[in-house]
Amino acid sequence: MMNKLDWTQSVIIGISRIADSEYQIRGWINQEFHPWVTFVETICKLNDDADFRNFVALSEGQFHFPKVLCENLRRFSALFDAYVDKHGWAEDPDIIVADPEWHTVQASAQTVLDEFKKLNLFEKFPTWRDGMSKTG
Repeated sequence: MMNKLDWTQSVIIGISRIADSEYQIRGWINQEFHPWVTFVETICKLNDDADFRNFVALSEGQFHFPKVLCENLRRFSALFDAYVDKHGWAEDPDIIVADPEWHTVQASAQTVLDEFKKLNLFEKFPTWRDGMSKTG
């Protein structure tokens, strides 16, 4: 298991991919980064690579994050999971990026990022740009 700070950074980078329309347009639609930067890969990077569900479960009790951050993490997680469950894994990225329901998920993701910023855990707050590599 990663240490708390590295794990938090991984989660923040994953959430920033969901909050940021620029990433989605450039990556999912225009494929400026890599062909495998997709909606599905974004889901997998957050849920699997960053172990997001486990992170949320530990956020308050073990990590002692502020209650408002934990509540926003749970709200975002529920909205994100509901969106993925409802719309499947192969939806056209143009449709997702334009979907008002997706915009609600994005707004919730941004709220989580704003709460993390208040904690001043990082000298430079991580974004999806920090998570870019040859594997997207």
